[in-house]
Amino acid sequence: MAADESIPSALQGRLRRWRAPLFIASLIYLLYLLNQSRDAILAIQSPSWLALIASLLLGLLGTLVAALAFFGLLKKYAISTTLREAFKAYLVSQVAKYIPGKIWALAYQALSLGAAFRDGAKLVGVNIEISLLAVIGTSMLVVGALWWTSGNPVYLAAFALSALVLALVPRSQFLRKLISRFGGSKLPQRDGHDANRFSLVGITMAVAGFIYHGLALPLAAFAVFGCSLQDSFLLGALSAAGWVVGTLSLVFPAGIGIRELVMVSLGYGSGLFSAELVAAFAVLSRIWMILIDVAGALLSLALKRGADSQ
Repeated sequence: MAADESIPSALQGRLRRWRAPLFIASLIYLLYLLNQSRDAILAIQSPSWLALIASLLLGLLGTLVAALAFFGLLKKYAISTTLREAFKAYLVSQVAKYIPGKIWALAYQALSLGAAFRDGAKLVGVNIEISLLAVIGTSMLVVGALWWTSGNPVYLAAFALSALVLALVPRSQFLRKLISRFGGSKLPQRDGHDANRFSLVGITMAVAGFIYHGLALPLAAFAVFGCSLQDSFLLGALSAAGWVVGTLSLVFPAGIGIRELVMVSLGYGSGLFSAELVAAFAVLSRIWMILIDVAGALLSLALKRGADSQ
């Protein structure tokens, strides 16, 4: 089973041809940003190591909350597993997503859960839904930042609407039928109690996004660059916007390059930040994200090894 089976073969061929050159172009762009942000990085005198460590721990907490939502969706799609196995599958797959191809994270999850031959189609559905929930939940942070900076009630209304959609998506019959058709397998019927419980999955993903982009990354901006509270939060919102666009892209592994491009374009183009600062934050936040993904994978493997040795 492959996630790309649902994509027309002609489109698959085009995507495969573009993946490698776009991945290389993304890495070159990161190097360009690193060069552009050289002055801002060299100007860092004495970062607050305590705040930086706290931001990394908060980021790891956000990832663990997202793993909890992943476990809830596995239950929704009747993929039987333990909480420990679900955490291991999700956390280690966050490292696999950096490999070009968009399939390796899903492939690792399938192998880790034993779903490659039994529940592969349903696992595709899990990843579709968790990605959709993450995009909606993270977009709420961006809309909230727009409302905070502008005071425009339209953004507040959009924030409330996004929250409603986030709560309804996991229990949506339309989404259920769409994923059943996409995955080629019928999903189990659920009663009203289950529907209410699954609504909490969407809220959980919103909480994960807020911890990650609304608390941890702003704290990192404060720790490294000494930004004010408002500027730190706005940098976190820029990261959230870049993450959403990167997640929706089909050919950029983990959104590398496209996320940073969105951050620099919005942050500098809007006049909120200097090009040097937003470029430096884009590069350092990418390193920060990779550290958290690696830490999460190592933590899950260590916990599993400890449990197996008992």
